[in-house]
Amino acid sequence: MIKIAICDENIQDRQTLKCYIKNFNQKYEIPAQIYEYESGKSFLEQLKEDPYHIVFLDVDMKECSGIELARQVRVCNRQATLIFVTHTTEYALMGYKVHVYDYLLKPLDAETFNLNLKDIYKHLETHYSKNNIYIFPTTQGSVKLDLSHILYVESNHRKTTIHLEDHDYICHYNINKLEEMLAFEGFIRTHRSFIVNSKKVKEIKNSEVILEDGTSVFLSKYKQKAVRERLSKSLEIRM
Repeated sequence: MIKIAICDENIQDRQTLKCYIKNFNQKYEIPAQIYEYESGKSFLEQLKEDPYHIVFLDVDMKECSGIELARQVRVCNRQATLIFVTHTTEYALMGYKVHVYDYLLKPLDAETFNLNLKDIYKHLETHYSKNNIYIFPTTQGSVKLDLSHILYVESNHRKTTIHLEDHDYICHYNINKLEEMLAFEGFIRTHRSFIVNSKKVKEIKNSEVILEDGTSVFLSKYKQKAVRERLSKSLEIRM
């Protein structure tokens, strides 16, 4: 699940940005939570407790400038992808000092913003693909796993198993928790009991998803259309 923060004193600008993001995410079936903040103070209070993947900041705010907020973000959340959204380019050079990824000018145009957001998501995916080591609580203790080695996740009688290419781990997280964790990492829920790594999918046959190693995983008839579309759109957004 991608966590996105929007900090802007102008309510109309916040709503426009949120609308554009939601429309894009709906089109590409990207799971995300969007949080709005009307002041730098309220944003910083939450930032200490809740880091974000993407942060949209208005530069020119009265209470606390976007530049200062960006500095604070880098202290609390160094991996966040920062985007400045403002009416002027005069702060562009300062943005590089706090490692801002992009600089968007108001008023935002939907078509242009969609192209920007597509690039932002590609950047985010590339970033996390380079750092795709997660720690999972298992019956063997806390285990660091490279997500690229996971084939699928299976839930059976309250036991959740993470299947790797050469080993299995029984995880203390339930399948819903794992679905939320892994959604943006290319994992897809195919059935109430299964999550598959889309990068390991070889083909889909009616009610089955066939993985590269020959494993067959159930595909719910209610999810067939969504899974097919998700796989095709996942490829499209990478183009």
